[in-house]
Amino acid sequence: MHATTTRWSSILFVDDDPLARSTFRRVIGAYGFEIDVAGSGFEALTMAQRKRYPLVVTDLRMPGMDGISLVQEIQQTQPRTAFLLVTGMPELDLQRAYPAELGISGYVTKPWTPPQLLEAIQGAFDSAYGGRKTDSPSAEFGSTVLLVEDHHADADVIEAHLHNGSAKETDAPRFDLKRVERLSDALEVLKTETFAAVIVDLGLPDSDGTVTIEKIREVAPLVPTIVITGFDDETTALRAMRCGAQDYLVKGHIDGHSLRRSIRYAVERKRTELWLRHLADDDALTGLVNRATFVRRVEQTYQRVEKQDGQFAIMLLGVDRFESINEEYGHDVGDHVLIEVGNRLRAAVRDYDTVARIGGDVFAVLAEDVPGDVPVNVLAQTILESLRVPFAASDQSINVTGSLGLALYPEAGDGSDALIAAAHTALRRGKETRRNAVYTFSPAHRHASESSIRLENAVCRAAREGEFTLFYQPQVDFQQGRVVGLEALMRWFPEGAKPVPPLQFIPLLEQTGLIEEVGAWVLDEACRRLRTWHRQGLDDLRIAVNVSPKQFEGNGLVDIVANTLARHALRPEHLEVEITESVLMQDTQITNDTLSALKELGVRIAIDDFGTGYSSLSYLHRFSVDCLKIDRSFVDAIGSYGKGDVIANAIVGMGRKLGLDIVAEGIETEHQARHLWNEGCNLAQGYFFARPKPEWSRESLDEIVLPQTTGPASSLEHNPRTSGVHPR
Repeated sequence: MHATTTRWSSILFVDDDPLARSTFRRVIGAYGFEIDVAGSGFEALTMAQRKRYPLVVTDLRMPGMDGISLVQEIQQTQPRTAFLLVTGMPELDLQRAYPAELGISGYVTKPWTPPQLLEAIQGAFDSAYGGRKTDSPSAEFGSTVLLVEDHHADADVIEAHLHNGSAKETDAPRFDLKRVERLSDALEVLKTETFAAVIVDLGLPDSDGTVTIEKIREVAPLVPTIVITGFDDETTALRAMRCGAQDYLVKGHIDGHSLRRSIRYAVERKRTELWLRHLADDDALTGLVNRATFVRRVEQTYQRVEKQDGQFAIMLLGVDRFESINEEYGHDVGDHVLIEVGNRLRAAVRDYDTVARIGGDVFAVLAEDVPGDVPVNVLAQTILESLRVPFAASDQSINVTGSLGLALYPEAGDGSDALIAAAHTALRRGKETRRNAVYTFSPAHRHASESSIRLENAVCRAAREGEFTLFYQPQVDFQQGRVVGLEALMRWFPEGAKPVPPLQFIPLLEQTGLIEEVGAWVLDEACRRLRTWHRQGLDDLRIAVNVSPKQFEGNGLVDIVANTLARHALRPEHLEVEITESVLMQDTQITNDTLSALKELGVRIAIDDFGTGYSSLSYLHRFSVDCLKIDRSFVDAIGSYGKGDVIANAIVGMGRKLGLDIVAEGIETEHQARHLWNEGCNLAQGYFFARPKPEWSRESLDEIVLPQTTGPASSLEHNPRTSGVHPR
């Protein structure tokens, strides 16, 4: 059986993986190629006997007949066919195992990206056909043009021009021609057959003017269109081009060379148009649609479903801890993970659902025509389950999980923008509460989200207009019986509103990146106030300032501290920088260098909320920490049936053996104070001694004094500031 010719851009893709076949057809077909797929070597061989393919792209390892055997079989009947081999083997190993003598034009290693595959396809054609690129039709491949012309004489002239090349055009492509006389016939043919181009007269029995072009584009948007007409009219020509025609030719001014050149140029312009459309509509890495295309489809679905009183769902999937994958394995592996996530999502959803990549590690699914929330939740769980199998990349097995935010129309909102925002809100709340789970949006979340946005805007305004203030809480030395330091605490009293707790506004300062600016102000203001107390005669008083982990991510903290101390003429030992255990656990070069530099400067280092994190004791030795602050949760538990007092005792004992100062935070009762003193804790702060306030005079600080006596009990009982006082 002789193979029939087909258009020059036909590619046969062979892979036993259905997902690989659908992905190849969708991604590479978007560039204007005609894609046929086969699920086995035997099926591909049968297809190649019926049709000539300029290029065959085949997987190497397949059951029954592998890729090499398929290449050798097809070469017997189609010696001019180019072959690309797709495999997970490194290219160097491939070249050694399968030398060039086998006739393989190139190799594509998994996982491939669209740009990589297109480059390999171009290279295969260049290698196999002496440098002729895929964007030029070739005589060996053959090509069919559809002519839509009701005037027989004009049609005969066009056919003659196509078939009769000049002697100088020995390498010029030849085109087969199919003729029809009516637009309706052309539209029917275009639905079932593939053509290199359509040549159409704008004056047909059943259609007239540029509407003819529009109707052809509706049926065959990938086929380039060339207009022929008897009117040399610039206005009509421009209108035709705006409607999508690639060229405009005037009858009586056409010869064979110009017609064939017009077809070649039309194909080139169409390919460029498709390429630009792909760049505009699709994600270059994964081949999925991009954010702009996804938003358009959501809007189209919303308009349709709104009229039908139906339902649809939007799901946003965020890859958990993707930054860690990039940091640990490199960005190439990270890209591979994103490509594979996209492939698994495409396989997990229904054929008519839309999968998109809309951000760095965020994917979106538009699930249309869903019957209710239960099937949607099943689909969402199926998506998460698709990620459970470890990802293989660079000889590594990587476990990947995702968090999924789900918004269902009409419950989640009215309008495409509101629905997408609802899915974002659900995803964000899911990542904040519980990863690797589905989080469904409810109307209550919108109110919370709106409140959060208002609060974030207010925080930005407060930072800009200087609405924050500092309160100071004294730290008492049990042994010396006096105040030895104060902790600077941020407070926010918005004008005309209730005070906002630090646990609400400090995370927002960190998220918005304002923490560095505000943190520098806190340090400067606290040191300015400390200098005032020193001038009042409290020369050995020190100040403790909390530093956010975000401030350690830059490299300017040490300079800020040094400049602030110099500006206020303070010795470094009078400043105590309080950090959380999370700072130590970052264990990055910047963090380590910053802590070491602060110690070299002479600043004291305290670990705040000690016992609630995961820090290793080795950090206490490595960075010469000066002070541990026992978290108030352990202090609150003293005297209860829990083990808070045991943990507090252990921290005090460990700190004493390491020669560290121990501060107990949140002391509110005499029993807590006596217990910690008896255990050897040397520093304390809390409402039992003094509440934080914005101003302290020397006299008011002197009032917070524990008399020097022989025991903690009598000291506490006879202290006029503490005996019998309960702060609340």
